[in-house]
This record gives sequence, structure tokens and C-alpha cells, in this order.
Amino acid sequence: MEFLQPLLLAGLAAAAGPILLHLLRKRQSQSIDWGAMAFLEPDESTRRRWQLEDWILLAIRIAIIVALVAYFARPTVLLAWTDWLNLTPPRDRMLVIDASYSMSSRSAGGSPADRARELALSLLDQSVSGDRWWLVESRDQPRLLVDGATDPNEIRQALANPDPPSSSGNWPRTLSFALERLPKDARRPAEFWLLTDQQAQGWKLEDRTAWLSLTERMKLLGNPPRLYAIDDEKLRVLPAYNRAVGPVSVDRPQSLINWPVTLRVPVKAWGSHPAGDQVTVALRDVRANRLLAEQVIRVTESHPAEVEFVVRHDVAGCHPLGVELSPGDDLSVDDRAAIVIETLAGLPVLLVEGHPEARRAMDRSTFFLEAALSGGRNEESVFRTNRISVDRLAEQELGSNAVVVLADIGSLEPAALEALEKYVQQGGTLIWGLGGRATPENLAAWSERGLLGARPVELRSVPGDQAISIAEDSLEADWLKSFRTSAGGHLGQARFHGWWRMQVASPDLKQTGLGSPVVLARLAGGDIWLLEQQVGRGRTVIVTSPFDTSWSTLPTKPDFVVWLHELLFQLARTGTSRQLPVGTPLRAPAVGEWTLPNEVRRSAGPDPNALVLDRTWQPGLYQWRPNGPVDFAKEQAWALEASRVESDLAVLTPEDRQQIADAVGLKWSGPRLPGEIEDNASGDAKAAATEVSPALLAGFLLLLILEAFWTRRLVAGA
Repeated sequence: MEFLQPLLLAGLAAAAGPILLHLLRKRQSQSIDWGAMAFLEPDESTRRRWQLEDWILLAIRIAIIVALVAYFARPTVLLAWTDWLNLTPPRDRMLVIDASYSMSSRSAGGSPADRARELALSLLDQSVSGDRWWLVESRDQPRLLVDGATDPNEIRQALANPDPPSSSGNWPRTLSFALERLPKDARRPAEFWLLTDQQAQGWKLEDRTAWLSLTERMKLLGNPPRLYAIDDEKLRVLPAYNRAVGPVSVDRPQSLINWPVTLRVPVKAWGSHPAGDQVTVALRDVRANRLLAEQVIRVTESHPAEVEFVVRHDVAGCHPLGVELSPGDDLSVDDRAAIVIETLAGLPVLLVEGHPEARRAMDRSTFFLEAALSGGRNEESVFRTNRISVDRLAEQELGSNAVVVLADIGSLEPAALEALEKYVQQGGTLIWGLGGRATPENLAAWSERGLLGARPVELRSVPGDQAISIAEDSLEADWLKSFRTSAGGHLGQARFHGWWRMQVASPDLKQTGLGSPVVLARLAGGDIWLLEQQVGRGRTVIVTSPFDTSWSTLPTKPDFVVWLHELLFQLARTGTSRQLPVGTPLRAPAVGEWTLPNEVRRSAGPDPNALVLDRTWQPGLYQWRPNGPVDFAKEQAWALEASRVESDLAVLTPEDRQQIADAVGLKWSGPRLPGEIEDNASGDAKAAATEVSPALLAGFLLLLILEAFWTRRLVAGA
């Protein structure tokens, strides 16, 4: 037995009061013989009975004081001692189940996820009438499945068809989320029961800020919940070793027909592999069920590897690809990865001419742009270009263009500026090629409206023999690295003798909806040459020199065409992302059929709500096709992937568990509700906190009634 207020036990000294009074009364009483009473003298048996009743009254009065003091000291006892008294009050019970993908590891005894469901059902069977239940899944973003149910069958139904484990766990975030679910005015005791495989990554012990915030939140609660984690051997069946592939990255998630796309596939290993460190990485076309390429590599815990594949597609549409490791291991979910390459037939580009009065074609500011995007005489261009003069910009419907290029614009009408702002805010890409027609006043005005991302400083011009080049060490973006001289590129050979010096806008001047400007390239002197900024859902890009030969030799260099193509394609917003985190809802464009990662097929529509697929917790490929004849161009696909942090299956150490216990008071328990708890950190057996104060209060009142009854009985019996 333990007491929550042990200092109040000092009040037991008051129990000596009835004893002292009893003894004093005995000393003060005197016997006087009276002859008339001689015939009324009780016999020996009657005297013993009176003496016994007197001692019983003394014991009752002592028990009254002891019960009152014990009530205020709040004793707790093992539930096993009090089951028959039915003293456990109704409680708020929060079941928190680890749903990170390490819970899907399989061995001969099943998976931790299977065992967690068994233990959850076992806890439900021990429920007390009146208990309220919550069910929460611990994922990277926690999920509330059952909210304050008084019927345990609601929990059983939710556990009958769970979503597969996925993503990574985040216990500080999950516990904060669970605390917010408890009723704010709840006075009944609350318990959290955590079912986890004790995989260390999800506990985020290195994130001291998150744990400090959680600890402070617990302290602010007047009646904080008690936290228990089930310590079950079958729940900790994590493999001794593991390999993981992915997530896959690509240099361009959207490509054009016959354009090369490079896939980079990281491969890591943890633990010692009994089968050796050699593994095969295979790339497959999922829709055609065809092997595209494979590589055999060696990977160990100390030597991770990265595999590259190059793919091209000659048909427009979504191309789902899968990567798989063999041989596999017990944690199969991270032996596979998926990616979707969207191939486009063409990219619509609008060129806005800043020299509409030019008489010769070569004098137009868009001349070299048109030549670079035309595709040449004998091939069809992948760009759908349209050229207009700047005075017609306000009349255009800009939304149909993936990119709008403003070539050496001098001024813009208010209606044209409004059209450009709306276009960018809705997701379009605007590229400025600044030239001699621009003025500092116009540039400053466009910058204030958030269309540039930088403010003008001055127009720089140097003699031709002092022309400068692009600083190749500033080409840090992946798509720009191939233009370095060290990679065989020729962009550094271009010479610039004129440019606008621009200064990135300071944070206090940035408007709502603007992202931080990113400098993609600089000139040799350090001035900005290429800068990008997010504006709303779209982007603006400035090139501080024009796209013609008036200020530089760039258009005459072999890399100009390739660089321009990459610039337009990398910055264009042509559609929704095909690579998403697990749990992201997907919406079908029309009535059709879904194919899920486990090959299950599901109808999409005709009810608009049925077009949305919101249970997407299983990583892999999600494909949609319209009803009717097969049309590859209309089919859609998405790759939903989980973080790979939990592929490292290291478990919590005793020191880690003690750190958690110190932070939030978490105790490790056997599967009993509330039951006897084994504190594995100290090895001491402790009782699950079951207070018997209600029973003591009831006993105190009964003793008062009994004392009154017994006193009256003694008085009536003389």
C-alpha cells in the first residue's frame, strides 16, 4: 500500500485520544458499596459482557479517527487486492498504438502490429462500466480514430480493419495530440496506454524542445494522466538487420517526350547480414510489368550506396516506376520504392516582345528565344511558343501558358501588371530578361508589387575587353551543375559587359505570400545573374541581362539552347506533384477506377465524394483510369512514400527509457489494466494507482452510525 499524501498520516496520533479518555475514566470512577444494591450485583458473566462492549466502543472510536486520517492521506493498493470490492472508478482511457512502418516487420511469430491489436483487445476486455475510450494512431501526423466512446465495441470495430503501418512515428507530437483530445473539464482519472515496438527513432529523444514542451504541458494539467507503455516480448520482434531502398529522387519529375530522366536510388543497411552484403536493385515499369534495368551492388551499414538509372519515354502520360531490392528481409515495406514520371507532349510558352518596333527579326528581343525553342528545321519542338508584343499583354489569357517570358520590357500598363500578378498568384511562372529598356523606377515599382524578388541598384556597363563571366561555383542547383566547365559545360565561356545590379529585398520589405528569394547563379564579381522567388502558388525569375547579344555573348554559346530548355522546364508549373507523403488524400479527375498498392481495385464515383481517396496510408503506387476504352494519356498515377528514418531498427536503451520516465512519468507495464506494473528501470514491483479513498469515506460514515448505535445501547443497558 502507498499513500499519495503520506505526511497526513501524522494525524494517526489522534487515535490515542479515546484510549487516554478511557483510562482516565477508569481511574476517576469509584465503587461505593450500598446495602440495597447487594441483591442487584451482576454475576461474573454479565461483568465480562459489559467489559467487552466497553472495549468494542473504544475500538469503534479509534477506527473512526484512523479512517478519517487515512481518507485524507489517499492510500493506493494493488488492484488484485481490491477487485472483489469493485473499487476501480470509471476512467478516461487513451489507447495509443504505434503505426510507424517498423511495426510491420514480420517474423515467425507475426508482426508487432498484429500483437498490438491483440493486446488492445485484451485491455478492452478488462474495461470497467462507465469507462470512456479514445483510440489514437502514432504516425508522423497522429490520427484520432475513436473519440471518447463509452462502448468498447467502437474500439473493436476500429481495430478490425486498420490501415497498414506507414510513415515514421513521432511520440512527443502524438502525446501532445492525445492530451488535447481529453475533455478540459474532466475530473475523473485518465490513463494513456501506449503499444509500441520500442523502436527508438519515433521517440525523437534528440528533440529536446519537443520534450520540454510536452513536459510543461503535463505540469499545467491539474490532474495529469498516468502514462503506461506495454512491455511485451512479442511486441518487440524487430529484426536484427535490415536493408532499405529509397525514397527515389529524380532530376525532373515532369519530362518531355524522349527527354532523359535520371533516377537516384539510395540503398542503406543496418546490422550484420548473414547472407552477405550483395543486393540487386531492379527498376520496373509497373504498368507494363517489365524489367527496365537492374544493378548488383554491395552495401553495408558503414558503406551505403546510391544507384542511378536513366529512363526515357516516347509516349505522353504518367509512367509509374517501381524499385525493388532482392533478396528481401523481414521489414519488406522499405525494400520497395515507387516514383511517377509525367511525360508531356509539349510545354506552352508565351514570349513577350519588348521591342515591338524592331524592323529586322534579329533586332527583336525574342529572336534568340524563338530560335532556341523552335526545334530546328527537321524536328518538332517540344515547346509550344507564342510571341506577342508588350502592348498586347493585357489582352491575353495567360492561364493557358506554363511560362511567360518578358524579354527586355521597358514599361507595363496597369492592366498588364494586374494580369501578371493574377497569373503568378494562381501558379504560373514569370521569367524576366532585364535589358536596356527597363528603368530603375519601373524595376522598383515591379519589385514593390512582388514580381521581381529584388530591388534595382544600378545599371552596370563595362568595356568589351573587361567583360566578365558566370561564377561557376555559384551553380549549385542540380540542374545547373551540368553546365560547369568541370562537367563538360560551356556556360562559363559566355562574357557579359552589361547587367543590372540587383539587391535581394530585405525581410521587412517582403509581402505576404512571398517566399525567400533564392540566388541560382552569380556573375564573377558577385552580382546576381539568376534569381528565383515564390509568389503565391507560382514563381518569378529574373535574369539580370537580356536574352539577346546586346549585353552578352550567351546566345552564341552551344549551351544556350540546352540551358534555356532546362530553365523553362525546371521552373514551369505544369501540374500537380506526383510524389506525395503517405496519408495525402487523392482526387480522381472523373469517374473511373482506383488501383491501390496492394492491387485492390476500387470504384471512383459517380458520387463526387467517392472521387476522393482519403485512406492512403499504405506506401506505393496509386493509379486511376477512366471508365471506357483504354486511354493511356488520360490515366493518372501518384507515388506515395514514407520517410525512411525508421529503417534503422535500433530500440530504446534502459537509459532512453529512464529519460522518458523522468520527462513525463511514463512507466512500462505488463498487459493488464490497470494491473501490476513492473518498473523495468529499477526492477521494483509497484502498484497501479488504485485509490481506496471512496471506501474509507464510506467506512467512516458507517463507523459514526455504529458508534452512535453502540453508545445508545450501552446507555440503555445501564
